[in-house]
Amino acid sequence: MKRILLVLLVISTISLVARPANPLSVGADLTLGFYQRLISPLQGGHICNFSPTCSNFSRQSFSLYGPFWGTLMTFDRLERCNPGAWRLVDLYYSGVENERIADPPRNHHLPSRLRSSKGKTDTASVNTLVEDVSE
Repeated sequence: MKRILLVLLVISTISLVARPANPLSVGADLTLGFYQRLISPLQGGHICNFSPTCSNFSRQSFSLYGPFWGTLMTFDRLERCNPGAWRLVDLYYSGVENERIADPPRNHHLPSRLRSSKGKTDTASVNTLVEDVSE
């Protein structure tokens, strides 16, 4: 089902590029709404490991960070949504909430994580990010 969500997201994004008057976020929101109303109920109740669910994470990412970062963050989340994510709860995620791994979009917006309070790239943050990825 993750592949269906990815395909719908990409198709809506591509189709809206041809009509620049419409923002990409609207297309993504419509696609995610379609997925949540028609496809998700067919999967059963507890298919996603995370809170917010992957589709709600995607909607929040588009709303907070726009279509470019929203798309990248959605792809990243869908890659992370697997049973192996539970091994990283204490190391990487914000804990457990309602029997799901707490993982809000603000924890994955790369530009926000790499900026220091002065607006320059924070080397310590970059090193931590590289260490997280290499493990």
